[in-house]
Amino acid sequence: MEPTVQDIITIVESIAPLFTAESWDNSGFQLGERSAQVKKVALSLDATPTVIRSAVSQGADLLITHHPLIFPHITHIDRGSAFGAAVAWAFTHDLSIYSSHTPLDHSPQGTNLALSQTLRLLDPAPLPRRLDAEAADGIVFTGTLKRPMPLASFAQYVRDTLGATSVRYTGDGASQVYVIAVCGGSGGDCIDRARERGADVFVTGEVRHHQALAALDTNIHIVEAGHYHTEWCTVPLLEKIIREGAERNDFTIDVEIVSAPSPFVSI
Repeated sequence: MEPTVQDIITIVESIAPLFTAESWDNSGFQLGERSAQVKKVALSLDATPTVIRSAVSQGADLLITHHPLIFPHITHIDRGSAFGAAVAWAFTHDLSIYSSHTPLDHSPQGTNLALSQTLRLLDPAPLPRRLDAEAADGIVFTGTLKRPMPLASFAQYVRDTLGATSVRYTGDGASQVYVIAVCGGSGGDCIDRARERGADVFVTGEVRHHQALAALDTNIHIVEAGHYHTEWCTVPLLEKIIREGAERNDFTIDVEIVSAPSPFVSI
């Protein structure tokens, strides 16, 4: 059976419901037609002009990304700009676009479970929002290494495992670390949650300068591996979610990942 755009959205939202989105976010249906039939789904981290054109060239009817296409503060669409031309290209070629950003981050089956598994942490589990809360969301996960290792060696392991060209860390590289907390993307506001739960290291994409300074005084190390490299894991995660959901519903579709490099080049 051939699904509609809405059918595929329902599969994604069964894992990452839209009501969990942050107020500043713009997750959800971005453009297109919910009732359109879907033969092929393309997946990527960002709905850039290059990704949109690649999805169209691959024959996709629906593009699903982690980061929203319309975000943030877009007030107009000019076809003379790269962004406007890409939007027009999507409409012209009947490509619908959907994004699951903070809902996928909040999901206990989402971004940070995938990041924990990518780093091969043992017994990964989500942290509650507060120390006195029982309910956990997926914003911060913790797990352990097989055995303690020096911080500098762990930072190198993160770099190599995530395919990052470089990482940064705070603190003494010779310090032994064992309990690891992760938060893909911009996780600086969650450092205290990780520290309160006994994490030795907090792995995230990026933190502010004052947050790094504070970490030096609160007995937790930070490994900063880049927004892109800590969130690319959402793309194969979305592939798994959609393939399994399609199988459950007896949907016949193709699913393909559209590769897109990090916007940064390290020298």
